[in-house]
Amino acid sequence: MKEDSFGLEADTYLMRLLRAAAEALQSEEHVLNKAFERGSAAFYGGVNQGLAYHLYETTLVYLIFKSWLPLTEVVWDAHKARGYGGAMDLVVFNEHKPRYAFEAKWWNYGKAEVLFEHDISKLRHFKSQQDARGFLITFWWASADKLDAYSRKVANVATQNGWQRIYQARFPIQVNDLEQPHFVLDAIEV
Repeated sequence: MKEDSFGLEADTYLMRLLRAAAEALQSEEHVLNKAFERGSAAFYGGVNQGLAYHLYETTLVYLIFKSWLPLTEVVWDAHKARGYGGAMDLVVFNEHKPRYAFEAKWWNYGKAEVLFEHDISKLRHFKSQQDARGFLITFWWASADKLDAYSRKVANVATQNGWQRIYQARFPIQVNDLEQPHFVLDAIEV
């Protein structure tokens, strides 16, 4: 796994959480690929496998939630956090008070800003109600030849909207017909 922390090293607590998230996703890539290998090659041979299979965001958020349970106080699909400013995909607490709020999205290369509008609005509202930082976690994958271009696009969208990318992790995955594809987790502070 390759990581870029964009100066996040100073916040070792957040860095540890994001690294645990990326490691959990990388582990699931391996587990899911092994499950596909044990399945019918004729049936599954033409589909993307591992994390590139048609997984919903909630599946990926669940894996992150599970990886954070031993590390911190966290709620998933934070209905319990409603009294703290609104429902969030993940909320990390410190001494029973919200510290970080996270919304997660698959990155859409064409209309990312429009798709994120609702989640960004939720994060901003949450932050206005709490002394907490808000983050968008994005998931995407690309072939090796497009990885840097897509990564720059993520950074540009963040910058254009006054957000800051704080972390990126990438690791190899299996995708049909792509050369050296990678799965990417980007964390953007809003």
